[in-house]
Amino acid sequence: MVGGRWKASSCSTCSIFKEVPPRVEYSAPKLGLSLQPVITVPCHWGYRQAAKLNKIDQLELSPSKLSAAVNAARTIPGRH
Repeated sequence: MVGGRWKASSCSTCSIFKEVPPRVEYSAPKLGLSLQPVITVPCHWGYRQAAKLNKIDQLELSPSKLSAAVNAARTIPGRH
């Protein structure tokens, strides 16, 4: 019930329109917008690490293969 707590804490608002098909719009009031810096940091990290993470995801995650994938991902050109 994370969504319910999120709305109850005034971090988001929800508008439900009685239309066919149904339409719902979410927005962030000032309190919710104040979380933007906290949310964008892991998002940017994910973008920077996407190639490494995708390479790891493609392997079966046995300990030896995971270790090899991490080492190989460190050598991807252009990724920091």
